[in-house]
Amino acid sequence: FSLFFTSDLICTITKNINRYATIQKQQDNNIEGRKWEELLVPELYVLLGAIIYMGVHEEPEISQY
Repeated sequence: FSLFFTSDLICTITKNINRYATIQKQQDNNIEGRKWEELLVPELYVLLGAIIYMGVHEEPEISQY
């Protein structure tokens, strides 16, 4: 995994996700939504791990994930 997703790439993705969220929040000032908390690098690793797990381990129902 780390051969394709280097730590620098993960940091860049995290930074850009947070930047995008900030831009969206500024554009949608009138819309009340969930409070955004900046994404952290370890959280992105967990998300990617969950997505990969769901791709290789099939469960009968989504709720079982």
